Amino acid sequence: MKGTIGIFKSMIKICKRCTMKFIYGDVNSFNDLRGIMTRKYCDQCIVQQHRDESRLYQNKIKMNKKVIFQMMKIYKDFESIKQATPYIVSLSKPGKMETYGYSTSALDCNQGGKLHKVKGSVCEHCYARKGRYIFPDVQACLGKRLDKILNEPYWTDAMIYILNNKRINNKLLTIFRWHDSGDLQSMQHFRKIIEIAKMTPTITHWLPTKEIKLMKEFVKTGDKLPKNLNVRVSAFMVDGKPIKLKGMTTSVVITKDKMGKTKGLDCPVYSDPSHGNQCGSCTACYDKTVKNINYLQH
Repeated sequence: MKGTIGIFKSMIKICKRCTMKFIYGDVNSFNDLRGIMTRKYCDQCIVQQHRDESRLYQNKIKMNKKVIFQMMKIYKDFESIKQATPYIVSLSKPGKMETYGYSTSALDCNQGGKLHKVKGSVCEHCYARKGRYIFPDVQACLGKRLDKILNEPYWTDAMIYILNNKRINNKLLTIFRWHDSGDLQSMQHFRKIIEIAKMTPTITHWLPTKEIKLMKEFVKTGDKLPKNLNVRVSAFMVDGKPIKLKGMTTSVVITKDKMGKTKGLDCPVYSDPSHGNQCGSCTACYDKTVKNINYLQH
């Protein structure tokens, strides 16, 4: 035993933190040798090393708590669509489509409001600024919807519940159209729609938008869109070029003489006389594999 203790009295090791040599102090009993072979730090560094490890552990705990909180997010429980509807005002019913939508006033479009003043733009003769859209009661409804998007804490929850339970022709929804009138207002608005899409996985969502700046900001984050959400970026000018962004599809408004001569799929409502003026079974707008769609100026 004495010989063993004598060996450890003169042990010299290299500190893994400061890389300096350090020598163990006097060893008077075998019990003082516990851990001596695995010690990695000198007396000066071991205290700081313990502090750093403790800090890393605390940060890890905080991160785990954040992940757990996100996983445990609980949505407001509704008993019926009737109960949930006041939180969103109402859904819209686009005339050509066998589904529902959600629209706001074209008068509140950010990019569209600017383009409306530009000659030759797709918004110059905006269909949502005329006809039934400008009736006072319709504008009042569209305005209330926008207010819910911006100010109602349970708007997202209500939309999720309604879309997961809404039926058309006695069948649950399989597709959903955003903004047959109006457009995105902010990144927060966009994030809410992304969340709704994630929580309604059996529904394919189509979101047309001209808010290019917002979309570029989203692309920069590196986040990916849900598989069931197709963001179709609209070109600004009639007969213009598609605006391509990563993970998103495009659309262009063209004049009649460009029909059949522009790259992409021509909307059959305008290009195929036998198709009729309803979307019918066509779901190209929702399909991410259809990279560009051409709509006839109207």
